[in-house]
Amino acid sequence: MNRLVKIFKKRKKEKEYRAYIEEHRENVLKAYQEMLDCKYLDWLLSDDYIRQSLFLRALKHDDSKYSKEEFDAYRAYFYPLSKEEEEWAANGPFDQAWEHHFLVNDHHWQHRKNETNFTTETEIACLENIMDWLAMSYKFGSRPFEYYNAHKDEITLPEKQIQFMEKCIFEGIDKDYIEALSPISNNTTYTLKMDIGNYSFYIPVNEEDLIDYDISKE
Repeated sequence: MNRLVKIFKKRKKEKEYRAYIEEHRENVLKAYQEMLDCKYLDWLLSDDYIRQSLFLRALKHDDSKYSKEEFDAYRAYFYPLSKEEEEWAANGPFDQAWEHHFLVNDHHWQHRKNETNFTTETEIACLENIMDWLAMSYKFGSRPFEYYNAHKDEITLPEKQIQFMEKCIFEGIDKDYIEALSPISNNTTYTLKMDIGNYSFYIPVNEEDLIDYDISKE
């Protein structure tokens, strides 16, 4: 590839990746506002310190994505110039960048998995974790409770953190969404019961989809 062409294409890919980062950061601010507006989280966000700390975190969210330890490997992995560059990133550099990212950002559960103390700062980190998932939902469509359900077997956190995050999700930011999936009472609607942590909710399913599921007819 001509050197000047390669430079131009690399800059174009870098611009696309920066746009993705900034879109997510804007969504994090939207997620902060949604959490602030959620009446079920008043018991937490009415606290000035927690609310202000979470806002400052929203402003600085994912700053490390621009660091030399992360930017090039992330960009090459998600916005590669070529198959060769993508393979380069996948064979070590991206994993190293990801490890750096979660080690310097405690809003990722991987950072907190060995923490034994549960403090106000732990609560704030957990809230940013949920805020991150909520921001991702604006782009990819899965609410935090859906993401948590899909990945809960991988999320190895101390029990206090699990209980806190489940309360903030299932009795907090996604409470209304989950209640919208509550059991439907009629003669023709089937529901699939899903248990997530200490909570249960019900998903309407088509009759032809029932063969592989243990279902209840409400």
